Amino acid sequence: MKNKKILLLILGFLVILFLTIFAYFRIYQTLPKFAVSLIPEAEIPGQGKTVLVIVPHEDDEVLGAGGFIEKSIKNGANVMVIFLTNGDGHKFTTQEESRKLYPKPENYIESGYQRQQEAKKALAILGLPENKIIFMGYPDNGLKNLFEENFSEPYLSPYTKQNYCSYSNCYHKEAPYTGENLQNDLEQIIKTYSPDLILTTHPSDTHSDHSYCADFVANAIETNPTQPELYYFIIHFNRFPYPKGLHINRYLTPPGRLISSSDEWLKTSLDSDTLELKKQALEQYQSQLASPMLKSLMEGFLRKNEIFSKAKKR
Repeated sequence: MKNKKILLLILGFLVILFLTIFAYFRIYQTLPKFAVSLIPEAEIPGQGKTVLVIVPHEDDEVLGAGGFIEKSIKNGANVMVIFLTNGDGHKFTTQEESRKLYPKPENYIESGYQRQQEAKKALAILGLPENKIIFMGYPDNGLKNLFEENFSEPYLSPYTKQNYCSYSNCYHKEAPYTGENLQNDLEQIIKTYSPDLILTTHPSDTHSDHSYCADFVANAIETNPTQPELYYFIIHFNRFPYPKGLHINRYLTPPGRLISSSDEWLKTSLDSDTLELKKQALEQYQSQLASPMLKSLMEGFLRKNEIFSKAKKR
């Protein structure tokens, strides 16, 4: 009887320990390193395949999918990168560039053009020419408003003080800042390029531009008869990537809270050459790396792999 009680106590302790570890990784932590081996490799598109990478800000494409972009181009795929905004709502960056504590609207617009130039240089390193880049020019930090309150009525950017795209290289020049215009433009781009695969930010990303970018993309796909594959990647999430900072010999694993039995995660392993090119591309975003907090986050994506969540068909 005594031995049975001891056995039950040990079993109970092990169950509690397992549940505690599971809860910790699910709530606070990414999955442990050994989980990487359980994640299947994503197929790299090749000749005859078209890939659209649709992101809210300049630098998201390199952080989440820089290696995938480089490998796809090298494999012969036609890759296009589409930026929904010009990232012109980053106050710290604009203060640094304009050397003004209180930047003016034109300073934010200048910052947007600077982000565009950085994107062109970064993507050129990955093998993508400028004619494969689309700047849509919708309002930074405004995608939630466009999706909800301002789907039909123009939204006024609190940074540029514009309610339409005033950039000279907008995809839809002088388009009023409405969700309807953004949705229609995305549908037109997807129809024009007929992608086999779309990569975009995750709907559970904690940055609203990222989560609503995913919503706009998912809605645009619904109207497309070809129904391309859709992969999501995470940029902003609790304790992700873990640990932050430069750890090039580590791996990315999915946040525990985003793991369920119905999720299908994929990885893209990066060899030393691809990782070096991703690092060089990321270094072009000096406007963002100037912030110590952002630098720590951004360098955290220079790992031996990238991870993607395969979207479920609606």
